Amino acid sequence: MAQPHSTHVNTYTGSNEMEVTLPRLEGVNGTEVIPLIGLFGFAGGNGVHHLRQLRWHNLLMTRLRNLPTELETDPKKALELVVGLPKVSVLGVNTLGSHVEFHVEKPTESVGCPTCGVVAQLKGWRDVVLIDLPVFSKPTRLHWHKRRWRCADPDCTMGSWTEQDPRIAPARMAMTDRAGRWVTAQVGRCARSIAEVARDLGCDWHTVNDAVVRYGGGSLVDDCQRPRNSP
Repeated sequence: MAQPHSTHVNTYTGSNEMEVTLPRLEGVNGTEVIPLIGLFGFAGGNGVHHLRQLRWHNLLMTRLRNLPTELETDPKKALELVVGLPKVSVLGVNTLGSHVEFHVEKPTESVGCPTCGVVAQLKGWRDVVLIDLPVFSKPTRLHWHKRRWRCADPDCTMGSWTEQDPRIAPARMAMTDRAGRWVTAQVGRCARSIAEVARDLGCDWHTVNDAVVRYGGGSLVDDCQRPRNSP
């Protein structure tokens, strides 16, 4: 049976030279074999790897990839960067249907009653679906799981309310803030019709028109009359 012994191999990562010890096996007719399992270590020649050497191997292979130092490698944080919204946690993504769906929520934090200032109690959640900018060449829907709060003071007249963040979407708007600004620029600056922009977003004419009126005013609407074929 072949017995492992060591050989020294010089490996370079950028400008730094790193000396690595690799276990080696002698195969048939003295042929040198250095299998990957050799990096995991042996116990009595039976191929059982040691956890310490496994971690060393993983660290070595990570260094050999020479990834940029500014690269975000945490999958959750990377996804949040892709979504690109301020201070949200991504709960999940669905790409199976005709639309891409991003489910997000705001980070948990203490909230005071707007009327009396008493720390509020969580009442539940409300899933608000917003039209967002297309991704992966598909229309996108942002599912904002808003928290519903209620005042803990029984004498307070505030009752309950839903969290808001105008950086994500203005109150009572059907699309995100960035989508609203984008459609306004498309209609006003790029002279595209509302119907054309609505097709890009996978929504109706009225939703785009409402956003253009809110962000740009009537002067930016190039087809302010409702199309005859609009639903």
